Amino acid sequence: ATTTDFWGAMRAVGGPSTYVLGGALNCGKGQPSQVAAVSHGCPAAVFSSINVLNTVSEANS
Repeated sequence: ATTTDFWGAMRAVGGPSTYVLGGALNCGKGQPSQVAAVSHGCPAAVFSSINVLNTVSEANS
């Protein structure tokens, strides 16, 4: 999906109680590789009629 299609498909966003923070010890960037802790967080969200990730389609292409 394009950026505008993705955000246009959002129907609802959860409140503060649905927020989850996830992280990793390595950002995976750089040559040579750099080690840097990273994190990303977001609330729960509801999207309709949008293909965010289709692993079956990706595997067959």
